[in-house]
Amino acid sequence: MPSRLLPRTDHDANRTTRLSFGLEFEFLLCHSDDAPIDDPIEHVKAILRRIPVKLRDESTPPHLATDPFPSLHLFPHDGWGVVEDQTVEDDELAPPRGYACLDQGVEITTPALWDTPEALAHVGAVLRELRKHLRMRINVTSGLHCHVGAGSEKVIRFNKEEGAECSYRPRSFSPAVLRNAAALLWAADGFLCHAHPPERGLSKHTATIRSWSKLSRHRRPLHISHTARETSNPPPTSRSGPPPSNRRHRSRIFPALRPASHGDSSAKARFQTLADNRALNPAPADAIAHAGSSAMLGAQQIMACTTTRDVARLLSEEGVLWAHRLNYNFAAYTRDDHGDDADTKNATTTRTVEFREAAGSVCPVWVPAWAEICLGIFRFAARETEERVWEVVGRLAFAEEEEARGGPCHYDMCGRAGGEAEFGSVGGVVSVSDWCWWR
Repeated sequence: MPSRLLPRTDHDANRTTRLSFGLEFEFLLCHSDDAPIDDPIEHVKAILRRIPVKLRDESTPPHLATDPFPSLHLFPHDGWGVVEDQTVEDDELAPPRGYACLDQGVEITTPALWDTPEALAHVGAVLRELRKHLRMRINVTSGLHCHVGAGSEKVIRFNKEEGAECSYRPRSFSPAVLRNAAALLWAADGFLCHAHPPERGLSKHTATIRSWSKLSRHRRPLHISHTARETSNPPPTSRSGPPPSNRRHRSRIFPALRPASHGDSSAKARFQTLADNRALNPAPADAIAHAGSSAMLGAQQIMACTTTRDVARLLSEEGVLWAHRLNYNFAAYTRDDHGDDADTKNATTTRTVEFREAAGSVCPVWVPAWAEICLGIFRFAARETEERVWEVVGRLAFAEEEEARGGPCHYDMCGRAGGEAEFGSVGGVVSVSDWCWWR
């Protein structure tokens, strides 16, 4: 039976049952010595304004260039944006001969899009055009952030003077969906990090939840102990390896789960060179508390939460002096809608969960594939039962224990969660132990 969250070709039907996503691309802009760029933000905006016309004759649906409320967008008049990003630092490497690199980070944001194949294809098509017109430099300080949301809903208000007014507002994930997704991300953190450079976990903007969240540092919100839910489906009491399968991808052998980034000496050395050049602030090794919660114990605490706020606060960096953001950012759910902090209000308005650990990329193949993986985790969390989630968490915990004994990981978490095609589309990104695409 098809999932209620699978993409539909009819964009106007049952919108409230679908997921949504948005992407942020961070990079440094290079320019030719013969054609300097005075204002990089306006330069990128000018190129984006021309792209819909060029893409109209290719793969992008024609209505994207003319319709003020494209059927792929969540909100009216939403579109691509360009802003300055001060978190992206120049690595001071020599640019190609004849080019200069601007010491100013740029961030391009997509509109909030429905989870459909057409939307992902649209992102890839725009990236192809951007690569034709821009020379973008990417390093370990630049990120590819993917926001996953629960879509939007139409709100109609009536007043005596103007009559009916129609607007759209973002929907929120239910506690059950957010619990399932958070438990999966907690347990799979050591696996998913293999798709990203290890330096990303050393940044204070992408600190790992397994080392820097409240849950990892045993700082649970006090009220959770009084409102803990009794899970109707307790975790499995015994663990076993994955069952044999004839599936084509079963023969893949993944490298051992990566240790915490602060334990990777080669990654720290590479990041330290960048830190010395640009006065960045890597995590102090002596201040890092080793994760005290295993995959299974952490998932049990997450699944005991009764509200989305409880889940988000367990996986927040509140009270941690060094970490600014975690690799999986649940900040949109840490406060009520009427919080006092302006930034929190904006985050709460979006009602999304942000995947921050991916390194900067404008590859039209990898970016949609990574967005598909992020969406796939939430599709699985919304579609499957609690027993099924516990099955995946239990097998990830088993793989973690096997890795502690020095063995390779034979478990394909993305495949078990229904993302075989998406993960397979990036080929050997994480399947070859002695080679990594980001080196």
